[in-house]
Amino acid sequence: MRVPVSVLALIAVTGASLIGGAIVHLHQWKRQVGRMREALEHALEGQLLIEELEQPFGGLSPLRPVLQELLQERRQQRSEISRLHLEIDRRVAKRTDALERLIGKLRAQATRDVLTGLYNRRMLDQCLNELVSRCTQDRTPLCLLMIDIDDFKLLNDTLGHAAGDTLLRAIGQLIRSSIRQQDLAFRCGGDEFLVVLPQSPKAHGEGLARRLSDLVDGLVKTLTVARRPRLCIGISMLGELPTVNSGQELIKEADRQLYAAKSARKAILKEGGPQDRAA
Repeated sequence: MRVPVSVLALIAVTGASLIGGAIVHLHQWKRQVGRMREALEHALEGQLLIEELEQPFGGLSPLRPVLQELLQERRQQRSEISRLHLEIDRRVAKRTDALERLIGKLRAQATRDVLTGLYNRRMLDQCLNELVSRCTQDRTPLCLLMIDIDDFKLLNDTLGHAAGDTLLRAIGQLIRSSIRQQDLAFRCGGDEFLVVLPQSPKAHGEGLARRLSDLVDGLVKTLTVARRPRLCIGISMLGELPTVNSGQELIKEADRQLYAAKSARKAILKEGGPQDRAA
């Protein structure tokens, strides 16, 4: 059975029409998808408000409320993430500040004697040679006082170590209040102290030694011990002797002068000189 030509022609025309319509519809769909994708990209980049996502998208328009809801949730998530980052930064900054304060406190403790508040022997070892070198280069005087407390053991044995600690703490305070801002005071251990006086002639060191001795003599007047504690002080000067040109040599010479003063005091007591006994 042969199909009439007119029917074939009709089928061809109908098919072509359908294909053409499909092609047109496909192009329209692509344009709508392209517009929606572009709008979404702008919304994601913040160049377009979610509320402005209202342009017609043809067959894709029913998706607009869903996309707006998703974008709104994403905006809220990003806002929450930003808030969390700010909170984390704040907490990190707070902890960092607390850590820095703790480190500063530990550093101060590492260089300070806990009982007296003066610098400790570690700090002396770190800075004395540098001070000596600087004063040598500048050709300025530097005086060093080595201080020891006579009869300190007797005080501890008689009144207890708490009384000894109280005296050490008080002497530390007297030293701090008697020196200048540029001077440095150290507790070397036990009942030994050391004071470094940059840019100071020997007369200044001798005057400070007398002042500290008088202050401590007044401080211990009320102590009920067989012999009241007294300061014994040795003084050395940078460059005063050919061999005194370093920190260790300064300390060695001051220590030698200290024991010479102790020996002289013991000789006076042995010969029946005035003794500092409690009333």
